[in-house]
Amino acid sequence: MTNAGYEQLVTEEGTVEYRSAMSMDGKPEEIEGLENVKYVDVFWDDIAAVREDGTVVFISGDDRIELEDWSDIAMVYVDGPRDD
Repeated sequence: MTNAGYEQLVTEEGTVEYRSAMSMDGKPEEIEGLENVKYVDVFWDDIAAVREDGTVVFISGDDRIELEDWSDIAMVYVDGPRDD
């Protein structure tokens, strides 16, 4: 469980699912458009995912940012405002 009240999971297929602590049914939801993921961190609406090839994508609301200068990344941590 993250400090934002979400539990996230990278599936064996490399997709990402999350479950909100406030969810009434407790069913996991898939985060669309993320494949080949080896690590993910979620903070409210901000999602950072590390792919198997070490590249990173950051998703916040409708914004999807490929962090092109990032490579060989093993894991990321998202916490606080996006401009931190």
